[in-house]
Amino acid sequence: MKKLLLILLCLPMIGFGQNIIAYPDNGNIGDTISVFISGNQSDFIDSLNNPLALTFGADCSGMWYPDCGFGLQNNINNWQYDSLLGLFGFYSTFVIPITTAGGGFTTCLPAMSYSLMTFDSQGLGVDTPPFGFSFTANPFLGCMDPIAINYEACAGIDNGSCIYVTTELSEITTNKSKLYKITDLLGQETKPKTNTPLIEIYDDGTVEKRIVIE
Repeated sequence: MKKLLLILLCLPMIGFGQNIIAYPDNGNIGDTISVFISGNQSDFIDSLNNPLALTFGADCSGMWYPDCGFGLQNNINNWQYDSLLGLFGFYSTFVIPITTAGGGFTTCLPAMSYSLMTFDSQGLGVDTPPFGFSFTANPFLGCMDPIAINYEACAGIDNGSCIYVTTELSEITTNKSKLYKITDLLGQETKPKTNTPLIEIYDDGTVEKRIVIE
């Protein structure tokens, strides 16, 4: 799976606190994303300094928010300085899943925008880190032909990878042996007779015992 670098930058906004910006702000469903998150440490811990759960959530069914999405690991305990980016933060990874579970059923993850949300240890929503940001899950790439053996029911874009079972038909030729001679049970050559056991000898060496009853 393709790996992307997602850089989340916290920039000051006069009168509005901070804003988290994602770059790039999208990835294909099914991809593994490499993430660097930068911001105030307080955005990612609770009052007891425990890491908050991070989730990209959305309202996919129109029933509640969020009822679908996917999570990423909060590695704030590995807070570090990235000299290339010139930022403090932590690295994490997440997979944009192909399916999502919500409302007691599993369905294909919709290709749409998801907001970063934080949850405490009780599963209660704490906040979307200051004004959050949207991350777009692009359609899953795969075979969309139902008759293919690698059909992907959740694919949104056909990537031309379909594989089909092919059957090659060959002509079957039967070489029928020719009758060489007929003998009786004593081995004496004779003509075809009815109601008498006979032995038929063919030119390929096959021997058959036959009796025709009338």
